[in-house]
Amino acid sequence: MDSEKYHFMHPLRVTLACLLIFIQTMVIYSIMGGWFEADRTSFEGLPHMASVIMVLILRVTIMTIIATIIGSSAFKLYERYGPATFLKQTIVRIGGPILLFLLVIQPSLYLVINRFDVESLLRRSMLEFCWQQLNSGPFFFFVVIFIFNICYCIYKKWFERRMPWIIELRQQAAPLRSALFVLGVGFVSFVIRIVAPIPDFYSLIHIGYIALFVGMYCSGLIAAKNSWITKVSIGFSMPWVMSTLLCLPFLVLAIYYSGSWTEVSGRVTTQSILLSLWEPMASMGFCFFLETLFYKYFNKKSKTAERLSELVLCVIAIHPLPVITFIQILKPFDTAAPLKWLIVSIASIVVSFLLAALIHHVAPRKKRLRY
Repeated sequence: MDSEKYHFMHPLRVTLACLLIFIQTMVIYSIMGGWFEADRTSFEGLPHMASVIMVLILRVTIMTIIATIIGSSAFKLYERYGPATFLKQTIVRIGGPILLFLLVIQPSLYLVINRFDVESLLRRSMLEFCWQQLNSGPFFFFVVIFIFNICYCIYKKWFERRMPWIIELRQQAAPLRSALFVLGVGFVSFVIRIVAPIPDFYSLIHIGYIALFVGMYCSGLIAAKNSWITKVSIGFSMPWVMSTLLCLPFLVLAIYYSGSWTEVSGRVTTQSILLSLWEPMASMGFCFFLETLFYKYFNKKSKTAERLSELVLCVIAIHPLPVITFIQILKPFDTAAPLKWLIVSIASIVVSFLLAALIHHVAPRKKRLRY
């Protein structure tokens, strides 16, 4: 695997991390709110549907593209260094942010929101605390990716040669493979949400996105194996991107007239079918579009982008704390919500990367591995 072809991955990772913070902060300041309702100030005139669309964009593009990149990195890391190093790096690179979020970030968030009520925090059992954190996007995402990497290592070590039909699937034509991906992931997501609608299943609002995360992670593995990004053009993704945008108004109308989010994210309804199919189509289309775009225009070696890229996983884990802290600081001020959003987003991005750099500097490190 020629790593010189993939310099574009560094600025792409950094861009996605920044977009994640911008959109996450906007969701908090929107009418929908979020993260403990840290600030109920909302954008004047911003309809509820705008909030829903922002959540959809966040969940089906940014996080799934990050899952694809992690899958691609997993393939290259395993092929270059073998199972032992792969497992060790999985524990360090993904297990580390899990512990950081669970033991430091989430308790700190609880204290900030509850005005540093230490006694209330100490009264909570550790098991209850860990279970509740699964409802938090960053923690849930890291746990799922950690499981994916372990499963991939087990598959490569013991099952790859025993399952040749997977290799046969890789040989299908690209348009057919893409269509099968959309239909397959959409169908599985639809079935999962019949059993566990997103807002009803023990508050685990993200479980309905398991199939999408798995699909995009696996697409990253296969894309890296076949060097697809270096072989396809931006035009390859355009039919899927255009289909996504054309279907979006129908999806918005379906959500608007459903009267209940459960009718859209669960049960046997037309709205749920539409959402389940739209999500993998949007994820795949925008993933190929962004990756091929960055490959064409930003595939240049940059030490700054490379160093910032190494901090991205840590930034995703710790960014809730700077975001909530700055929101609480600005809460007493009578300032327009859009201005607060910009201030909090920019300040949170800077502080998150600074904290991540400090953690990387303090943490023991060995020779940096090539991907």
